[in-house]
Amino acid sequence: MWIREDAPLAAPNATVLSLTIHSPGLPHSLTVELTASSVTVSGSEGGIVFTQQLQEINLTEARVWRVRGEEEVTIPLSRDVLHSFSFFSSQSSMPKMSLVPSDSPAVTLAWEKGRIVKAEEGRENYTEALPHDINHRVSLQCNRQKENVTCYLMPEEEARKLAAFVSQTFPSGFRVSGLPGSEFFVQYRHETYSQSQGVEATLQGGRRVTAGYVLSIVVIGLVFVGIIATVVVASVRHKPRKKRKMQLTFEDAAPQEYVPFLSGPEATVIDEAEEDAIQEEPTLWEAVKSGDVDAVEALLDEGFHPDDVEEGREITPILDAHFLGFKDVLDLMLKYKGERATLPTEDLIKSIVNELETRMKEVFVAAECGMYERERGVHQLLDTHMLPATITDHMGRSLIHYITSTTVMDGRPPWAPKDVKRFLNEHKYFINAVDHWGRTALHQVAEHPRTAEMDVIWEGKEWGVSEAWLELTKILLGYGCDPRIPDHRGILPHQLATHAGNHQMAQLLEDMSEKLGPLQEPTIEQHEELVTACRMGDTSRIRKLLRLNVPVLPMYARADPLREAIRHHQRDVLLLLLSAGAPLSSRHGSCITPLEAAHTQQGLPACFPAIMRKVTAERLEHEASRVSPDVEELKGLREGMRTYTQQILDVGIKARWILNSRCREERGKEARRLLAQAADLGLSLTCQLLSLEDVFLNPLPGEDSPVAMAVSRNHIDTQLTLCRDLGLSPFFSPGTESLHLKLQHELWLNERKRLEELYSLGDSDLANADWEYMRGMINTRKNKSSVGNTATLQQPSDSVLFFTAKQGLIVLLDIILRCVRDLDINRVVQTYSGSTALHVASMSNHIQTVEYLLHRGAEANRLARGNLDAAHVAALSGHRKCLEYLLECKEAGENDKNRKALHLMNEYEKMLSKCNIPILSHEDALSIMAEREEQSKAYLKLNTMAKSLDISAAENLIQVVKDRACAKRMYLAPPFASVTSEGVDVFWVLDGEPNLRLVKARITPVLLITQPDVEFQPKTLLEHHLDMNADVGLHLANIGKEWLYCTHALEKEVFGNLTLHKRSVWLTCRLIQNLLQSHWWSPDFSDQLNSAPWHTLAVGVETLPERGLRSLFLEELCESSEWEKRHVFHRVLSVFRRAAQRDMIGKWATRKHVGCFSFKSHWCANVPDSFLGILRYLEDLERLEALPKGPKVKFAS
Repeated sequence: MWIREDAPLAAPNATVLSLTIHSPGLPHSLTVELTASSVTVSGSEGGIVFTQQLQEINLTEARVWRVRGEEEVTIPLSRDVLHSFSFFSSQSSMPKMSLVPSDSPAVTLAWEKGRIVKAEEGRENYTEALPHDINHRVSLQCNRQKENVTCYLMPEEEARKLAAFVSQTFPSGFRVSGLPGSEFFVQYRHETYSQSQGVEATLQGGRRVTAGYVLSIVVIGLVFVGIIATVVVASVRHKPRKKRKMQLTFEDAAPQEYVPFLSGPEATVIDEAEEDAIQEEPTLWEAVKSGDVDAVEALLDEGFHPDDVEEGREITPILDAHFLGFKDVLDLMLKYKGERATLPTEDLIKSIVNELETRMKEVFVAAECGMYERERGVHQLLDTHMLPATITDHMGRSLIHYITSTTVMDGRPPWAPKDVKRFLNEHKYFINAVDHWGRTALHQVAEHPRTAEMDVIWEGKEWGVSEAWLELTKILLGYGCDPRIPDHRGILPHQLATHAGNHQMAQLLEDMSEKLGPLQEPTIEQHEELVTACRMGDTSRIRKLLRLNVPVLPMYARADPLREAIRHHQRDVLLLLLSAGAPLSSRHGSCITPLEAAHTQQGLPACFPAIMRKVTAERLEHEASRVSPDVEELKGLREGMRTYTQQILDVGIKARWILNSRCREERGKEARRLLAQAADLGLSLTCQLLSLEDVFLNPLPGEDSPVAMAVSRNHIDTQLTLCRDLGLSPFFSPGTESLHLKLQHELWLNERKRLEELYSLGDSDLANADWEYMRGMINTRKNKSSVGNTATLQQPSDSVLFFTAKQGLIVLLDIILRCVRDLDINRVVQTYSGSTALHVASMSNHIQTVEYLLHRGAEANRLARGNLDAAHVAALSGHRKCLEYLLECKEAGENDKNRKALHLMNEYEKMLSKCNIPILSHEDALSIMAEREEQSKAYLKLNTMAKSLDISAAENLIQVVKDRACAKRMYLAPPFASVTSEGVDVFWVLDGEPNLRLVKARITPVLLITQPDVEFQPKTLLEHHLDMNADVGLHLANIGKEWLYCTHALEKEVFGNLTLHKRSVWLTCRLIQNLLQSHWWSPDFSDQLNSAPWHTLAVGVETLPERGLRSLFLEELCESSEWEKRHVFHRVLSVFRRAAQRDMIGKWATRKHVGCFSFKSHWCANVPDSFLGILRYLEDLERLEALPKGPKVKFAS
C-alpha cells in the first residue's frame, strides 16, 4: 500500500493510524483507521513504503453510494447517535437530503464564503454549489427530546447547525439526490459511544499501566486544586465587595411583570430507567400533535379518551386538536365520543383565545428578552406550545420584528448574532413579515436613531452601538429581507434611516435596493397559484410567492387566500398570511368575510374562529389607539371602535357598529362621516367593518370623498380597501393621476381580466367588432400618449355602452369618456326599453358606476319606457342601497317621483314575502356558504328550506307543492331583456292586482326538422302511454354552442294532459330544484353592497337545467307504471336517481351528462355534484317514512 510522501503519519508507536486509500474507481480518497502493534517506515523511490505487523484491523464501517441527477438514493442508517457523511465529486454539486421518516422538509447544501451552508430561498445570489475535488464532511447527531427525535446536521469542521430534522422515531434512512445532470459520491460512516471507547480496549500491558499512572496523577491534581479553590472562595465570601459597573442580563433588565414567564418550572430528577419508560409509552396528545390519524385511532381503540387530561398536560387531547386545527383528528375523536361535528361553542372559542394569548405572550416575552436557545427560550417555547414562527402580537409584529426591537438598556440588539442565525436557519418564518402599518423588520431597525457614541459587549465582542445594528441589518439582508418593500404610506426603510440620522444604514439599504433593482410586477397567474397553495397547505410555496411580491388580496383577486385557508382548515397557512398583512374583513370575491367563514363552517376546529377574533380585535384596538382622544369630532369614532372590539371578542360575527340614529337617512349620514374620518387616518380595518352596515357609503355631492382623503394622506392600503371592499368610485377627480400607481395598475388588471372572462363565457350578443373596440380601449392605458390622441377614436356603439354599464367596468367607461369627444352620456343604449347607461347601472346595482355617471353629468330623472327613471329601476330590481343613493342625489322638488319609487320598493318587498320560495336568514346563508362541496351545500340548503316550509316528511313535501302552485296593465321591467345560452329572456311587470308581479318569458329560436320514422321515443310515449296519436314536431336549437333536439310540441301535449299524481311528481321535482337556485326575481344578494339591507346572502347551488330535468321526467313517465298517490314520492326519488349511478363500493355518483329524451345518445345537460345532495336529502325522507308509526292512543274523557 502506497502513501504520498507528504502524507501525515502518526508516531511510530501509535495504536491507531489513519490511512488514505486512493482507488482508481473513485474520484477521491477514502480514509480508514487501522490499529497496529508496530510500524516500520522505509524509504523508496517515488514514495514511502508502509509495512506493518497487524494484530487487529479496526476499520470504521464505511460505504460509498453514487448519486446521479435527481434520482433519490436512500442510505440505510443504523440506530446510532452519530452518523458521518462525506460528499465528493469531480464536478460542482448541491446535494439535497432528507431523513426517512421525518416531518421536516428536505435540505440542500451549498457553498458560501468557504464553508458549507444550507441553501435558502431568495439567497441564490449569495451561495453557489459545493466545489469539486474537495471532501465535504458533515455529521448527523440524533437525540430524543421528549416525544420527538431531533437530528441536527452539522459540518464536521465547525460546531454549528445547518438544519434540524424532527421525527417521531430514530431515522431509518438518509435520502440523497442532486441537481439534474450532476453526479457525486456519498460515503457513510457511523460511530457509537462504545466504538469511541473501544480504542482503550486495544491497549496492551505497558500501555495500560502508563494510562493508570497518568490517571492517578490527574485525580490527585484535581483534588489538590479543589481544596485550594474552596479555601479561596471561603475567604472571598467574607470580604466586602467593591462597587463596579455591572453588565445587566436580560432577566435583570426585564420589567417585573415578565418575571413569571422568564422563570421556568422546577426540574424533576428522573432516573434513566424511568425516563426510558416514559419516552416509550405512547400518549394520545403526542399522536394528536403529529396529526397522525391512524395513531390516534389506534390509541382510542386501546382505551385512551379524548377528554382525559394526560400526565404533564394541562388541556385534553381534543382541545389540542382544536388548538392545532387538525380537523381529521377532531372528526375522529367526535365520532369516538358519539357526537356530530357542529359549530364551536362560545365557551370553547373563548378558552382557545385565552390559551393563544397565554402561549403567545410567553413566546414574545422571551423574544423581547433575547432568549432563544436557553431554557424557556423562543426555540423551546415554540415547540412546547405547538406554535409556528409566524405568530404575531397585538401590534402585528412577528418574531422577526422582535429581533430588531430596542429593549436593552445599553442600546445593543437584544438577540446575539448566533441566535439570530439559528432562528433563521431552524424555523419556518416569513422574512418580510409586516406589522399593522405594513412595516417590515428593516423599517423597525431603521426608524430609531443608532448614533450613540458608546461601546457595548455583543456576542462576546466589543462593538459600537451603530456598528452592532449595522451588522444585524446585514444579517437580515443576507437572509432575504427586502429593502424595497414600502409600508402602507409608501415609505421605504432607507428613507426612515435617513430621517433618524442612521446614515451608514441608509446607505447600506439604498445600495442593496439599487443592486436588487425595482420590484417585479406580480401576475394574475401567480396570485391564482397563491390561492391554490393556501388550499393545499403548501407553506413553502406560499412563502416563495410572497417573497416575489405577490399581494395577498389585490383588486384582480377572485378568491381571498385567507378565507380559503380557513375553509380548508390550514392553521399554519392562516398565521403565515396574517404575518404578511392579509386583510381581515374583506368580502372581495365572495359575500362572506374570513371572520364569518371561521364561525359558520360545521365541524371547523375552534382555533380558526379564535385566531380571527383575536387578530381582528387586536388590529381594531391598535387602530383605535391612533385616534386622538383630544379631538372632539373623533370621539364618536373612537368610542365606536372600542365597543366594536369588545363585541368581536364576546360574540364574534354578531358584532355590529352602534350608530346613534335609528332613521336610515340619519344613520347613513353618520356612517359616511365616520368613514371619511377613518379614511383620513388610514384605518383600513375600520373602513371594512363600516361597510358591513346596511346603509350606502358612497359620498353625496358636497360630502368629503373618503378616497380623496386617503389619497391626500398617501394611505395606499386604505385607498385599496375603499375601492376593493367598499365599492367606492376611484375617479373622484377628472382623472386617475392622483391615485397611487399600484392601485391604478390593479384596477386596470382587474378590468382586463373581467373582460376576458366575460368574452370566454360567450353569454352576450356583442359583435366581434364591439369586443375588439373594448380590448383596444382597455389597452390604451399601456400607452398614455394614445389616451390624449382622441382624433382617431370612434364613438362606441350602444351595445358597448350597455355592456360596460351592465358589468360595472368603470375603468373602461372612464377611458371611453376621456378618449372620445362629444360623447353623450345620456343617450339611449337599449332601444326597446329606452334605457340610458344610468338605468343599466342602477338595474345591475353598480353603485360606484352610478356615482361616476352622475359625476360625469348623467341625468337621474331621464325616463325609460313605462315612465321609469333610474330610481324606479333600482326599486324593481330590489337594490335598496342604490335606490336610496339615487333619491339622496335628486333635487328636493322630485318628491312625487321619489314616493313612487319608494312605493315600488315596498311592493317589491311584499312580493318577496309572499313568494313561493322563502329567503334564507343571514346565519343560515353563512352556514351554507361555508361548505366546500356542492353536494354538502345542496343537502344543507334543502334541509334549511324544508324547515322554513315545515317539511318534515315525504307527504309534507307533496302537500307544499299543492298549496303553493301560482297569478291590468303590463309593461317591460328591469332587466328588460337578456341574452342567454338558450335564447332571450324578456321581463314584465303585471300591475293592477293587489300585489306586484314580475314575469319572465324565454324565447328560444328553433328550426323545424323532419322527425325519424323508427325508434322515435316521443312518438312512442304519446301512442303507448298517453293514448295520443298526435303528430309531434321535432326542432333543433343552438344551446350553449351545441345543436340539441327540442320537442316543444310534445312537451305541450304531455305536460298539458298530466294526471293529478303525475303532475304532483313533476311539480315536486321542480320545487326541489327551485329551492336550490338563485332566482332572477330576487335581489342580487351576491353583491356585498346589496345583501346587508336584506340581512341575507346569495347561496345559489348549481342544479340541472330544466331541459335536463324534463328529459329525466319523461323517461320516468315512459318506463314506470306505478303512479298512484302512495307512489308519488318514490317516483320523485326515481326521477333524480336517473341522473346518478352506483360506484364500485355502492355509493351514489353522478353521471357525466343527461341525454336528450328524443335521442339518448345526444347530450342534453351536464349533471352537477349537487345532485348527490338532493339524493341524500330525499333518501333521508324515505328512511323517515319507512320508520314504524306508533299506535294511536285515545284517552277517555
